[in-house]
Amino acid sequence: MTATATLQVSNVATSTPVAAKKQFSLHVPLNQLTLSPTNVRRVEPTGISELAQMIASQGLLNPLIVTRLVDQDGLPRYGVEAGGRRLRALQMLTATGALFADFPVECKLIDADSAIEVSLTENISQEGMHPADEFDAYHAMFQKGVTAAAIANKFGVTELHVQRRLKMAGIAAELFSLYRANELTLDQLMALAATDDQETQVRVWNSLPPYSRSAHQIKNQILQQEVPSSDKRVKVVSIEEYTAAGGEVRVDLFSEKDDAVFIANPLLLNELVAKHLEDRKAELLGAGWGWVETSLEQVHSYNLGSKYQQERPVPRAPTQEEQAKLDEMQDRLNDLNGKIDDCENDDGADPEEVGKLSDEAAELDQEIDALTATFIDTSNPNKATQGVIVFVGWGGIDCHYGLRLKGSVGDAQSGVGSAQGKVKPDFSERLMLNMTSHLTVALQASMIGNQKVALAAAAHRFAESLMDHGSFNNPVKINLTSAKYELEKNSDSLAANNGHEKVEKALDRWRQMLPVDKALWLDWFIGQPQGASLEMIALGTALATTAVHTTNGASQGNAHGLIKAVGLDMADFWAPTPETYLKHMPKGKIIDAVTEATSATVSEPMAKMKKDEAVQYAAAKLAGTRWLPSALKA
Repeated sequence: MTATATLQVSNVATSTPVAAKKQFSLHVPLNQLTLSPTNVRRVEPTGISELAQMIASQGLLNPLIVTRLVDQDGLPRYGVEAGGRRLRALQMLTATGALFADFPVECKLIDADSAIEVSLTENISQEGMHPADEFDAYHAMFQKGVTAAAIANKFGVTELHVQRRLKMAGIAAELFSLYRANELTLDQLMALAATDDQETQVRVWNSLPPYSRSAHQIKNQILQQEVPSSDKRVKVVSIEEYTAAGGEVRVDLFSEKDDAVFIANPLLLNELVAKHLEDRKAELLGAGWGWVETSLEQVHSYNLGSKYQQERPVPRAPTQEEQAKLDEMQDRLNDLNGKIDDCENDDGADPEEVGKLSDEAAELDQEIDALTATFIDTSNPNKATQGVIVFVGWGGIDCHYGLRLKGSVGDAQSGVGSAQGKVKPDFSERLMLNMTSHLTVALQASMIGNQKVALAAAAHRFAESLMDHGSFNNPVKINLTSAKYELEKNSDSLAANNGHEKVEKALDRWRQMLPVDKALWLDWFIGQPQGASLEMIALGTALATTAVHTTNGASQGNAHGLIKAVGLDMADFWAPTPETYLKHMPKGKIIDAVTEATSATVSEPMAKMKKDEAVQYAAAKLAGTRWLPSALKA
């Protein structure tokens, strides 16, 4: 008959206080022990396997407190009143074959009437050991030559647990005292242990105000001179290559992520990365590219436009190896996203685990983007006059191909950089801004009256946004910036431009039509015929268009297609008056203008005139001639 039958507590009456009651030591076969129904601990205990390992290593250090029981067959049994975790650990050792079923267990026998009192006394009187005492104890054993693995085996914990405790025992004494006094948290202590330099630990702690002493902030301060292994540079230079070159690494015992290894010498890492970039540069130059630049930093495609023109890369199909790698990465990403979805639908999911999965998915997504960006055909027939930027991306070394510096040789929109060398410009920078601002107003006014061209220009811009770099601020992902401020800054004579009045009238008309409350504008457009929306798109496109001169000629040059499309003749909008042109030009250029517009005979008297007199003379002679300077000619 087993001891799982109904048990009865034997009644031995006594009125002696608990502390004074007699306790008898005895050894009871393990298979005669069972948890007493009067044991006050009802919640299922934890850590049984670790406790079993400690008992197997060091023996049972504390006896069990028991009372006599009998089962329904009258056979003797002993109920454990205090020591239920130890009983379960012993039973676990029996189940694994480490102990015999009748292994004699040291016990202390008490009277049944004091069972509940004794059980409660033991469970509530045991104060948990402060972790600082555990750290010191591990450290003392380690100093005596006991290895971390042996300590872990003795106490039924992992070797990493012991290594972490030994690491924290090396914290600066003044900080460890704060921890003992509960003035410093365990998380803060682990963050300080990110360095073995106790002076650094104290300096970082004292340098941070109390409200900025989170574990994250402490660790960031300590590790600011180190590079985590998750850094994209480590995708180019492996840890093995770095250490082979003499680099040191530090392992963060408290990190639960893959970036537990830190590069202690960032300068060496950068040198090794730069060598890889230079090797790639040599390959590209050998392949016929005209120039190659390298960068240790990420170079985003949306930042290229200010300095470079780029020939759109021709995509290619991935190789079998590339496709297999891409499929593997995509499968892994799908798996991660599935786990994230499951966690988000589980109210009991660990937020930290969800965060780890999300971080891993985001990094993998970046690597997929970096890989697919390499699926381009680099056999560019124009490569000799174009270049490549080689940089460190999330997937390793990455490249932007088919680049040409704006204003360089071969740039159809600029005349600088030619074999003839630099030529003195015909107009000053200030005058060019003034004149091309007039050109812009005229172009805007012409586009307002040519809805077809304006909508085509808008479609072209939308295509660039969707297919190229996109826009980032508005929900609809389209940014519209009026050129009005720029134009008024460049020229104080725009009111004389015939297009200025047309632009202002168009704006005034819309101000009258739209509801006063801007919140109603969307509903208003939806309720209007489609033509109203098309007209507004055309107006907005027109007023966001600019032909203002830039140092590389890009804006003005790129507007030539629109100028031609609307049939713009600047003579309809602009005239060479003293304010708009003549007083800003040298006398010789003024004479050339009059000669070109009329004849040499008309301009001949100007040679003997002073500048102010020549300006007034030229204004009179040029009036009505429709003469334009080269910068304003179509």
